[in-house]
Amino acid sequence: MSFSEFSHARLAAVCTVVPSEEIRLEDEIAHYGHDAAKLERVKRIAGFDRRRISPPHVTASDLCMQAAERLFRETGTDPASVDALIFVSQTADYPIPATACIQQDRLGLGRHCAAFDVNLGCSGYVYGLWLASCMIESRARARVLLLAGEAGFCHLNPANRVTAPVFGDAGSASLVEYSAAPNPLSFALGSDGSGYEAIIRPGGGARIPHLPTDTDGQYMEEVRDGSGQPWRLGTYGNLWMDGAAVFDFTMSVVPAHIAAHLEHKAGRTIWIT
Repeated sequence: MSFSEFSHARLAAVCTVVPSEEIRLEDEIAHYGHDAAKLERVKRIAGFDRRRISPPHVTASDLCMQAAERLFRETGTDPASVDALIFVSQTADYPIPATACIQQDRLGLGRHCAAFDVNLGCSGYVYGLWLASCMIESRARARVLLLAGEAGFCHLNPANRVTAPVFGDAGSASLVEYSAAPNPLSFALGSDGSGYEAIIRPGGGARIPHLPTDTDGQYMEEVRDGSGQPWRLGTYGNLWMDGAAVFDFTMSVVPAHIAAHLEHKAGRTIWIT
């Protein structure tokens, strides 16, 4: 684990946007065999009972740009003053070009603005904020717009109860800028790629360019895992997730990671139970 500390990067504003359509777990009780007790167990374990989904034509980029436009409007920020744009998402508009470049034009940012994508999921916002802070602290940029969001995961297969209940759609915009007054920010970062197959979309990349589809582009292959969950494999395909492995990682690694960060800040041992 590596630690980073900044003194002059300020998180000046945050705006989030969610679609209007909402799906509650109660709406999908058929996927739980109409078993109300089982549905309640799922709600307790997940910690939430609803998610927002966008129409098929609305992307994560669209949601993030709505958030950015509202942020500009409510803070009185001139888009031309933004000199870097970071878009964090695993549901980009296209494989090529970078969605951030499209957003730069659509938001009316100047051509002096640096723009790039970051392909990260759960840790994406933290990495995006860290990158923005690095740029500010080094004086490479004075004002960075961080856009982070996802859309489309939950449309892939609602019958899959591993992924569908936990992936909703949303977009966010954050403004990070230079602060002459001390403004401490600290980060603790690390990686462990040994479990990469626990969350993966196998088809559509350079490793597996495509998987068989019929003439209408429909998925030709559907498999079921040991618990009976359906997974469709195709050119775009499902997000494949080993829920138990992700949960184990979360419970075994994340608390210790948080404790180490707090210990680093406090200079003493901290126990998290």
